[in-house]
Amino acid sequence: TTAELQSRGIVGSDGNLTTAYDAATKNWGSPWRMPTLEEFKELIDNCTKEWTTMSGIKGYKVTKSNYNQARRMIDKKLTNDLIVKPFSLGSSIGVKVCTKKNYLEQVDAIFEMQDYALVEERVVNIKEYNQACFRTKEGLVLSAIEQPLTKSNFLTFEDKYQGSGKAKGRDRIIPAEISAELENQIIDYTTAIYEKLNMNGVVRIDYIFDCDKNKLY
Repeated sequence: TTAELQSRGIVGSDGNLTTAYDAATKNWGSPWRMPTLEEFKELIDNCTKEWTTMSGIKGYKVTKSNYNQARRMIDKKLTNDLIVKPFSLGSSIGVKVCTKKNYLEQVDAIFEMQDYALVEERVVNIKEYNQACFRTKEGLVLSAIEQPLTKSNFLTFEDKYQGSGKAKGRDRIIPAEISAELENQIIDYTTAIYEKLNMNGVVRIDYIFDCDKNKLY
């Protein structure tokens, strides 16, 4: 039983194998681990299995049930220029510019970190804006809208935080030089997002403006 396995130190209180008994952790280190029973059930219920040979090794190729469906939709509906990024990591971590020829490589790399990846059309001619917001007893306080300046039209993790590319005060325009219409649109979005998601503390909302379509994301 689970209780017996826990008493012997084989399974922890979280239902996972302890490090000493986890083959994945032993061989590859943390955070690699063997799946729990619930995760095995999810794998069985939500994946398709195909007996095949890959790199000379026979075994089951396990694929998420909606993986091929999503791939067909991307191939059919999106342009060749794509952005692939993790579902829940911030600050441009794991974000990569791809094409339909190589985007699956980045999707697989993300799947090593988490279960979901986002694939979206790349907007090429863009400007980036952001605005911070926090709540006081008197109501919401919104910062001036800023425009980060980058060497390219894609703000990378390196642009923000690393080496010579690290963003400095002179690499941004505050307040952003935008029309009153766009300024009001950003303010409305920032306020609505903060309120509807019932946020607390200081939150920064990042925006992308498609200069060709005159559309804010």
